[in-house]
Amino acid sequence: MKRYILSSLCVILALCFLIKHPSSIYASEEKITLRIDKLPLPGQTSVQSKIGRIIIKEFSKKYPQYILKPFHFATPSGGNDQGSLMAIASGLPPHGIYVNFRQSSTYIDHKFLSPIEILLARVLSDNPAVREVTVDNEWKENPTKEEIKKALLVLKSEIISSVWPVTYRASPTITDEASKQKHVWFLPFNSLVRTLIYRKDLFQHAGLDPQVPPKTWDEYIYYCRKIMAIKRCYGTVINRGGSVSWGAYSFMVSNGVKYIDRGKDGMWRASLNTNAAAESIYFILRLCSEKFKVGENNEIYTRDMKDYKSIKGRELTGCAYAPLGGGDTTRMWDMGQIGMKDTYLNFRNIKFDPSLTAVAPVPKSPTGKGAGEINAASMGVFAGSPKEVQLGVMRYLWFRNSRAMKKKFVDVMVNNGFGKFLNHKILADFGYDDIVKTIPESLKKTVDYSFKNGVPEPYGKNTQQIYHKVSIPINWALNRPELLELPKENAIAKIKAQLDIAAARIDTFMLKQLTPKQQKKRDFWSKIMLLILLGIFTASFMWAWRHFKKQEKLMGLQEVRYSKFYKA
Repeated sequence: MKRYILSSLCVILALCFLIKHPSSIYASEEKITLRIDKLPLPGQTSVQSKIGRIIIKEFSKKYPQYILKPFHFATPSGGNDQGSLMAIASGLPPHGIYVNFRQSSTYIDHKFLSPIEILLARVLSDNPAVREVTVDNEWKENPTKEEIKKALLVLKSEIISSVWPVTYRASPTITDEASKQKHVWFLPFNSLVRTLIYRKDLFQHAGLDPQVPPKTWDEYIYYCRKIMAIKRCYGTVINRGGSVSWGAYSFMVSNGVKYIDRGKDGMWRASLNTNAAAESIYFILRLCSEKFKVGENNEIYTRDMKDYKSIKGRELTGCAYAPLGGGDTTRMWDMGQIGMKDTYLNFRNIKFDPSLTAVAPVPKSPTGKGAGEINAASMGVFAGSPKEVQLGVMRYLWFRNSRAMKKKFVDVMVNNGFGKFLNHKILADFGYDDIVKTIPESLKKTVDYSFKNGVPEPYGKNTQQIYHKVSIPINWALNRPELLELPKENAIAKIKAQLDIAAARIDTFMLKQLTPKQQKKRDFWSKIMLLILLGIFTASFMWAWRHFKKQEKLMGLQEVRYSKFYKA
């Protein structure tokens, strides 16, 4: 009797413990491991890592059946561009895969990503059967069209309008009917926009008003020259080399230029070979190499002015620091040797001191438009993962994007002293009106203007290496300062000719857009090369055959001699 009572008490205590600690229910079950890119690593101590750990802790409470592990794949360089692809090839891919705009088309076309709105419909559905998986790794049921449509509308309300066409699109290369439909392929979690950042101390030293940043290209080059007049200080920075086209992107899109664009036939083609692009490059060349003189009171004179030769001042060449390969621009900026530069306005990773620096919109081009690059750190669900793993990743992505986790993010940032760096709209949304009042109106206008006019980085077919291809004609021009001695129309014509060559190469070798004549020529030479290789292979095979036959005969003679010897 005592044993019976004792056993009953143990069972009751165990049930009470399970009710109070539901996570222990899964202790005897096999948990599902989710490898997620961009999770905080153990040694990271930044406020962003702290926020990431809070999200992981809260997610594990709600979904104890999952174990979150950070994905990391060591690469020699370009980890974001190469690490995930190398991991997929090795057979250990991330289940939650980091996606940037340039990579997105490659991932979509190779079927690496699962449609987000369908997975979200499974997460939000009232029907639990749509979240169940058979032993053959197939979904038991699918969500209804109404549920998918509802999930799509929810996603659209969460994603910035200028980013929506990047995330929601069809694959141009997959031919099956299901993939021809538009889908949301990844979910942005941190939106970025390129703006102008400048040092207020250098503005004051150069006699410029720190509260009045340059608004046009003409003002921009004038400000750069005024700062250049200070000993050992540069007005701005232009990083030449393979990524110069990325640094020039704000100048290009402000002047209405796109590196590639989609035609009415749905095909992606290079679109950088325009006079507007040539004029943008010419302006960058002026920043790097145009000569000007400085008067006694730091007045700026160029060779276009009538009294240029009569000024007895210093003659300077260029007003931009233009190293080949990046140089030490970060150190020079910190040391106060560079006055202005392009930068990402990142609300999760603050990298500027508002007491020393200020942020302004990108200066307007002669067209009257000023625009910078807009981008977003995004996550997708790897389509090669088991179905239950895909569901778990979608649950994590949506949980992190929930209003509760957004409030956690804002609260942690505010409590750690970073509230004044956040977007004023999200601060107002969560009731931090007192902090909103401390943010300068100029910064609020800059944020609103930049996100409204931002242009996504290239995201079309095969754009992973687009910056390297577009950098070729820009570097060609920057390496020829003698273009500035020509009439402007002639210099722009020469630059335009190089852009035509670059556009043709991009269409042919990167986008595989060939004219019928080019295709016929390529087919002809492909056949010729195939015949040559076939001839070489045949000749090699015949030579090897004859060589072994000859050796076989010699071996036969030796066997005869040895047999006679043994008989003797």
